[in-house]
Order: sequence, then C-alpha cells, then structure tokens
Amino acid sequence: MTRHGDQRMFVRSRRAQLIVVGALAVTAAIAVVAAEVSGGWGLARGSVANGHVRDTSTRTAHNGTSTRPLLVSKRQLLPKPKVVRPKPRRIKRLLVGFTDPSRTMLVDGRTTRRRFAAEIRYPLWSHGPFPVIIFGHGYNATPNYYARLLDGWAKAGYVVVAPIFPVENAHAPGGPTREDLPNEPRDMTLVINELERPLTQAQREVSRLSNMHRIAVSGHSDGGDTALAAAYGPRRDRRITAAAILSGQEDPLIGFFRMPSTGPPLLAVQGTADTINLPSTTYEYYGEAAPPKYLLKIIGANHQDPYEQPSRVLAMVEKVTTAFFDRYLKGDPRMLVRLVKEGSAGSGSVLSSQQ
Repeated sequence: MTRHGDQRMFVRSRRAQLIVVGALAVTAAIAVVAAEVSGGWGLARGSVANGHVRDTSTRTAHNGTSTRPLLVSKRQLLPKPKVVRPKPRRIKRLLVGFTDPSRTMLVDGRTTRRRFAAEIRYPLWSHGPFPVIIFGHGYNATPNYYARLLDGWAKAGYVVVAPIFPVENAHAPGGPTREDLPNEPRDMTLVINELERPLTQAQREVSRLSNMHRIAVSGHSDGGDTALAAAYGPRRDRRITAAAILSGQEDPLIGFFRMPSTGPPLLAVQGTADTINLPSTTYEYYGEAAPPKYLLKIIGANHQDPYEQPSRVLAMVEKVTTAFFDRYLKGDPRMLVRLVKEGSAGSGSVLSSQQ
C-alpha cells in the first residue's frame, strides 16, 4: 500500500478510537447524573467524610489509566430541615370594676360605697378555662409595679386578677393609708364572688375564661399580708386552693391570728436582707403552717426588687411561683419536684419544703 493509503487507514482508525472514547465519556456522564438524582450510590454503599458521601465502589472516569471516586453532596441526599418557631404566648390586659354594696369606705374625707377596679390579664393562646390567681399589691403601689411577674403568670396559663386597693394604692385620693388594710382580704373574697356570679359584661368575659374551682391568692408586702389573711385568717375563704406570699407577714392591723392546723398549700418567699418585713416574720408564720409548704429564701435580697425589677432574681421568683401554681392548680408537679430536689431555684436561693 502506498504511503498515502497508509495515512488514510491511520486517519480512519484514529477517528474510530475518538468515537469510542467519546461514547464512553457520555455514558459516564449519564451515570453520574443518574447517581446524583437518585442518590443511589451514596445511599447504597456510601460512607460520610468531610461533609460528603463517598461511594466505596468507584466508577471509572477514563483519563487514560486511572479511576476516581464519585462524590455526592449531603445536601442532595438529606431533606432540608424545617424550622419551627414557637408562637409567642400573647395575653390580654383590661380593667374590670368590682362593687360591694354591703360595705363603705372613707376616701379623702368622704364616705362612699366600696368599689375598686382590678387589672386583669389572661392568655389569648387558648380558650381556657384557666385557673385564677388573685394578687394584692403593696402599700403606695399599684399592680402595674409587678407587671413583669403578673404577665409571666398569665403567659403560663392563668387568669390573673389584681385589685387596685382603693385607699392604699399609690394614686388614692388624699394619699394612701394603711388603715384600710383590714378591709382588703374581703376585697379578694368579693372578686371570687363576682367572678362566680358576674354582674357586668366585663366580669362575664373574665368569668367565662376562669376555672373557679382552682383559685390561688398571692401578694407582696401589705398585699402579702392580705393574701395570708384571706387564705388562713379567722375569716378565711375556703375556696382558695393555694397561697404564695411574697415578703408578707401576719399583720396586726388585720387582726392577730395563728395559722390553722389545716389549710391550702403555702409558698413563702423572703429576701434575707429585707428590712421592711423582717425575715423572722415570714419564718414565724411558715413554721406554724400545716404541710405541704415551701420556703424560698433569696440570699441578700431586699424588700421590693425581687418582685418589681426585671432581673435574674425576678425570673427566679417567677419560675418558682409558676411551678408552685402548676402543682396545686393544674396538677403538674414536675418542675416543683425538680426544684425541691435541687434545693434551689438558681444561684443565690435556697428552697426547702415540708410535705
């Protein structure tokens, strides 16, 4: 054959080789795409390394003599996680009026029928009914001073009713006076009476949401004295299921009494550096109280800040009081049992109990 003939044969042979190599490359590319779409190789025989799934049975990618493993991204094999953000627990706040036709009061030198408004908070994330907490504010204060704590209880699933005591609150006509303190336990009883048998549209709105078989009282300072008398005093209201007293005491203005031999479960909270209501006054009524009872000592805390000022200490008070209410108003003991077992609600506190 001539040299030109040899060249033509060489060209045809070279073209045939290129066609074969091209076909093999196309076949390999199709296999790669199929594996990436199905995840078959990586899922069937893969191992994870450096954020990828490596196929242990390599596929040949011809580059002359070598082979290389196929890498499939984990992002192509695993579903994208769904981010679930909890909905904020919104609450509603409103003012509701209460009137006692059987009692009068002296306001700025004038005698008038006893009436007052109450700040009410309740959850909007459920239809209820919710247990009820009646809260008493301290002398020369209003319920709004304790807004962070009361909001926390409402968000935890409670209807919170906080009377604005008509003669002792910070905005009382003529200025507040403690001489009205003996009348305030009956104000808490009035709230219970009128929520059980509502007289106004606003009271009916709150009553529909309230479980009147699960009622707690609470209060700070003079409000704590009031709650203590309402739950344990000589004229105590036996519809009260539990009581949480925040730096309160058996106040002689209300009338001297001894804690009864039986009564609702008690939580007493006391700052050890309180110079207004001395720790000894809390320890006295706590020692007399019948079990079950709980005592939270806040080391170095004063009279007001643990209940009014947003802080780690206020968060701790909210946690313990909510756990206490959950145990005795909702029948959920888990958090309270855990806190009692730990003997503390956080740094700087001591929690003890008698069952």
